[in-house]
Formats: sequence, C-alpha cells, structure tokens
Amino acid sequence: MTYARISRCLFQLLLEIPSTVCSGTMQPVPYLRLLGMRRSKSSYLRRITEVPIITKPANAWAQVASSPYSCATDYLKIDFLAADLYRQVLSHKTGCLIPDEYHSGVIIMED
Repeated sequence: MTYARISRCLFQLLLEIPSTVCSGTMQPVPYLRLLGMRRSKSSYLRRITEVPIITKPANAWAQVASSPYSCATDYLKIDFLAADLYRQVLSHKTGCLIPDEYHSGVIIMED
C-alpha cells in the first residue's frame, strides 16, 4: 500500500466519509464551490446553470437543498468538515488565526 493510499484511507476515516462516496463510481457534481476568479471572467459564471454555484458558504445549505441530487448535502457537510480541519491544522502550524469558511469570501483578482 502506498503512502498516498494510506493517507486517503485515514482521511476517509477521519472525515467519516461513507464508502459509497468514494466507491469510484462517477456521480454528477451536485454543486460548485467558487474560491476565486478573475473579474474579467465573471461572465462565464452566468453560463453555468446545471448546478448551483456556491459563492457564500453561509448560503450554501439553502442552495444545495434545492439540488436534484440527494448526495448534495452529504458532500457539502464533508466539504465544510475538511475545510475546517485544514484551517485548524494550518492555524496550529502557523500560529495565525485563519477565518472559517463562513467568514471568508471569494477572491477576485483584477486583470
């Protein structure tokens, strides 16, 4: 077993990810998380209508509640849990307070 495989297994256990999520079967993406973008490319966002685009994590639960995919809320829970774990580890490592998912916005870069 490789280090990468062992790491994936440990994170799956730590985040309590059900084996059905990681089964390897291709499932539709229930939502998109926008972390950053260039201002000049914002017109592309208007073209995406198949899935909700989450720009404000505080509004995410309401956005995925209307998703036709039953796994959307499960994925969002895992997404926030993983982000919180990463934030805690990074805060501990650097000694800096890092804002949580609900208080950090989309990074918009000027061209």
